Amino acid sequence: MTKADAEKKHRRRDHIPLALSAEIRPCVRGDLPGLEWFGQFTPHRRVIRDAFRRHERGETIMLVVDFRGAPIGQVWLDVPKPKSPTIGSLWALRVFPWFQGLGIGRRLMHAGERLLQEHGARCIELNVDRGNAEVLRFYEHLGYQITGSFADTFNYRSPSGLQRAVQLDQWVMSKWWPDPDQAGPEPGRGVASRKS
Repeated sequence: MTKADAEKKHRRRDHIPLALSAEIRPCVRGDLPGLEWFGQFTPHRRVIRDAFRRHERGETIMLVVDFRGAPIGQVWLDVPKPKSPTIGSLWALRVFPWFQGLGIGRRLMHAGERLLQEHGARCIELNVDRGNAEVLRFYEHLGYQITGSFADTFNYRSPSGLQRAVQLDQWVMSKWWPDPDQAGPEPGRGVASRKS
């Protein structure tokens, strides 16, 4: 065997086809540490825990993608309120980076949309950072349209007690479902974005 053949053999890669199975389910208290994703979202610990308290009260629905006991994806939903009984909102959609591109985000979106429809939503709104063209295209492929804009400052306190402020400059996107009994919501109402 020549030196070149030996180097080529050494560089050869073995490919392992993997079949992954994960479950979309409601978030439970034991998921909260895992939602910090190895420190990436530790500064948002209080935001995550506040959202979970609202989830326990039925004001928000937190869904996770459970892969072998670890939450590798999430989406949070605000169910329609008495003021806007046909409008739900969707926020905090995330898929752990190593699992992106596998269709998990799309499945989470469909699960969230179904739940909001079960709660009476005929329109779902979400916010997208203006500079995030890739995410904007993702939502457009799912049938969402830009219906307005939203600018604000999101304030939160880190686990160490530091007050943080994040400037928000976002598109409001909406998706509607026909309801034969109602005329439907007005487009472009906008939702106050929550970031975690």
